[in-house]
Amino acid sequence: MRLPHLELGDFHAARADLETHLSNVTSVAWPHARAHANAYCLLGRSLAKIGDVRAARTAFDNAIRLAPSDADNRKIRGWFLMENGQNESALEDLQIAAIAIPDDGQLIGYRAIVYYRLKCYELAAKDFTNCIALNYATAWSHSWRARAYLQIDELQLALSDCKCVDVPAR
Repeated sequence: MRLPHLELGDFHAARADLETHLSNVTSVAWPHARAHANAYCLLGRSLAKIGDVRAARTAFDNAIRLAPSDADNRKIRGWFLMENGQNESALEDLQIAAIAIPDDGQLIGYRAIVYYRLKCYELAAKDFTNCIALNYATAWSHSWRARAYLQIDELQLALSDCKCVDVPAR
C-alpha cells in the first residue's frame, strides 16, 4: 500500500517541484519507522537529482538500514553509488538485489556497467548478454557488450555486436 504522502510526492517530482516533493517525503521519513524505508529511498533519489550527494547517501543508507532486504531500494542505491564512482559498494547492492529480482533488465544493466568499470569484462559481457535476452535496451547492451568483448580480445564477437547496432567497425 502506497502512502498518500508518497503519491503526492511522486506527483510533485514529476512536475520537478523538488522543494515541495522533499517536504512531503521528509514528513513521512522518520528514523525508526521500518515501513518508511521507501520514503527514505525516494528522498535519496530527489536529493541526488538536485546534486546533494552527501544527503542523498544518508537517505539511501537509512532506507537500507530500515529494510536491508528490499531489492528495489538496493537497486536504486546501487545505481546512485555507481553514478558516484563507488563501484565496489554499488556491486554489493546490485548483487543482493539481483538475487531477489533476477529478471530486471535495468538492474542487470547497472551491474554490467559496474563490472565493466571494475575491469571484470567477462562478467560484464555476460550481464549485457542477459540484458539482450531480457530485451532491455538492446542497442545500448550490444554497444557495451562489444566494448567488453574488445577488452578480452573477442574481436569477432565485438564486430557482431557492432553490426547489431549498425555501428561501422573501425
